[in-house]
Amino acid sequence: MVQQKCPSCGVATKIGVKFCTYCGAELSEVNEAATTSGAPPKLETTDGMLIKGWEVSPDRLDMYEKMISMDDVGDLIITSKSKLDNENGLLLVSEKGFAWRIKMGMRQASIMRAAMSSGKHKWVRWHDVAGFMPKKPGVLIIELKIRKKGSLLKDKKGNYKIKKWKFTIQPNKKEEKVHFKERQKKFNDIMIDLHSKYKGDTDPDTSDSRM
Repeated sequence: MVQQKCPSCGVATKIGVKFCTYCGAELSEVNEAATTSGAPPKLETTDGMLIKGWEVSPDRLDMYEKMISMDDVGDLIITSKSKLDNENGLLLVSEKGFAWRIKMGMRQASIMRAAMSSGKHKWVRWHDVAGFMPKKPGVLIIELKIRKKGSLLKDKKGNYKIKKWKFTIQPNKKEEKVHFKERQKKFNDIMIDLHSKYKGDTDPDTSDSRM
């Protein structure tokens, strides 16, 4: 859910609501500023809320609704159009992990519709991330611990079997260039910080990650 803080009490409120559901303060000025200001939003966050400036792009709302209905994503921290390797899609990131779904064109839709359940929608818990290799601002290679039927796979030496995904964030619809560059600078650090905070100390025996 895209949220804002009430300027009166500080409680998180859905953008577009005219009055705060907690204290009743009028939010029209806040809503107007959120939609008309040309200045890049500051990248600030509170636990359980989206970082300002990382809201869902308007042309990805249908994908967003589908994604949050498929996995236990929880409260989102950032969202972005992004490439996974060479495929365009949408990335959702929360304290529980991250999800990605391919964006299909009209030609792809008829061919690939049946394949959506077999790898075009991904979901990864933070505990299944082995590490990161930042390439440049906004481009991050994520190393993943491979699981089969929920169980971690290891080689003969007892090391985790690893696969790599390359994420490249892309500008959202009508996003100003200066703001996108700011997001590029922040993306890698945000992902690494979230993993460090939420990965946990042990590897669970099973996981619902889909890679």
